[in-house]
Amino acid sequence: MDYKGRLDRLRMRMKLADCGVCALAPGSMLKYFTGFTDDPLERLLLCLVTPDKDPVFVAPKLFVSQIRSESPFGDVRPWGDTEGPLKTLAATVKDARVRRGKVLVDEGMPLSAFFVLQAALPDSEMVRGGEPMAELRILKDPEEVAAMKRAARIADGALAAVLERGIAGHTELEIALALKSEMLGRGAEASSFEPIIGSGPNGAVGHHRPGQRRIGQGDAVIMDFGCRVDGYCSDVTRTVFCSSPPREMEQVYEAVRCAQEAAVKAVRVGVEAQDIDRIANESVLASGMGDWHRTGHGIGLDVHEPPYIVKGNHRPLDGGMTFSVEPGIYLLGRFGVRVEDVVVVTATGQEVMSGFTRSLVVC
Repeated sequence: MDYKGRLDRLRMRMKLADCGVCALAPGSMLKYFTGFTDDPLERLLLCLVTPDKDPVFVAPKLFVSQIRSESPFGDVRPWGDTEGPLKTLAATVKDARVRRGKVLVDEGMPLSAFFVLQAALPDSEMVRGGEPMAELRILKDPEEVAAMKRAARIADGALAAVLERGIAGHTELEIALALKSEMLGRGAEASSFEPIIGSGPNGAVGHHRPGQRRIGQGDAVIMDFGCRVDGYCSDVTRTVFCSSPPREMEQVYEAVRCAQEAAVKAVRVGVEAQDIDRIANESVLASGMGDWHRTGHGIGLDVHEPPYIVKGNHRPLDGGMTFSVEPGIYLLGRFGVRVEDVVVVTATGQEVMSGFTRSLVVC
């Protein structure tokens, strides 16, 4: 990954915002700009980016070797649990010659770390960095897209393996765990989010968390899941049927499949994000079986990030954008159907990352 180029673009954003320093915390922003990240903890770990020097990490002592092994930037200023982080952070700020003024702040920063940062820079104005930093990540480079495609292939293989063994008679939670295990066994680093397995009436709850309900014959089952490769996410949803579905279920499935197909085909450079949302939802509404809801979300190092495929987003699509297209119909108390794929916008249109069939599957 071109971390130097990414930091150069970040510094241009800092200049435009008149910020003399950018503070990054564990999470996707830190990963994107430095190659290193970890789960947010109660102990302060920050990375300071200034206009003319390599990034400097302020971190607990136990993280020094990990940062230096995972990031090309090895300037780490450790602090110990006895003395706390403030003294080290203040000395680092002074050493970096950070001027008084504005600080561009990673919005994923824990509040506890934010207060320490304020104490180290008491005369500075803290500026929200979420939107300007997210803008730098919205167009994926070939390496990022390649990682996402690998993650999509792993998810495809996991789904095929789980369905081949059969899901009827198992609990939703058992199927979720089976998908996670299959993805890890195929080379994934982790799940990109906790799988959503909604069987029967649970499928009508858009983000149902899997529980102890046993999947039975005649159920429609929403399976929404994904994994991470090199930090990048996949996200796919298929709705499968335990036994041949009755006519109504077939009609609902076909309405969703056609809406998704129409929306995917409309993806191309220059089309507004809201137009993809409109095409999907108009198709669902024309079926007379569903309501309007957001069609998709951007995806990359985060499962949900810009661009959002939603009414009111006039942002024209551009090459390298990656986002989900996931219309659905949810009949409360009965069943739900969703079909989701992640697409990347290309010079000639779009490419769907998942290769798993979108035809109706009976298992």
